Amino acid sequence: MKINFTKKEYKALLTVLYISDWVMHSHDTELDPETQKYKDLEQKILSFAKDFGMDDCVERDAKLGGFFHTRNFEDEVMKFIERYDDNSFWDELADRLADRDFLRKYGEEAILKMTPEERFQKYCDFEDKYNEEFEENGLENIRID
Repeated sequence: MKINFTKKEYKALLTVLYISDWVMHSHDTELDPETQKYKDLEQKILSFAKDFGMDDCVERDAKLGGFFHTRNFEDEVMKFIERYDDNSFWDELADRLADRDFLRKYGEEAILKMTPEERFQKYCDFEDKYNEEFEENGLENIRID
C-alpha cells in the first residue's frame, strides 16, 4: 500500500509521533522491548523528512545511528504536551484526593453496599470540592502535615 502525504500532513504526522513517543518513553531509563516496534516505525517515518524538505524538523545523527527531532521542532510540539500535563495534573490530584477522602469517610465495606448512583454522587461531592479549590487557589492551600 502507498500513502501520499502533503508537507503539511507529514508535519502533523511528525507531531503526533513525537507526542506518542513522549507518552510511551519520556520516563523510561532504558529501552523497552515491548515498544521497540513503535520506535522502529518512527525512525522509518522520520527518514523521509529530507524528501519533504523538513530538515528544520528532523536531523540525522550518524554517530547515534538514527533520526531525531530538532530542538526547534521539540519546542514547538511541547506546548501540546505541557497543556496535557497541566490538565492531567489537576484531574489526577483531585481524583486521588477524592478517592482517599471518600474511602476514609465511608470505609470500604459501606462503599461496597452503596448503589452505583449513590457511590458516584458521594464520590463526586469530594471530587467537585477539590476541583473548585484548585480552580480558585491552585496549590496555594496545599499543606503536608
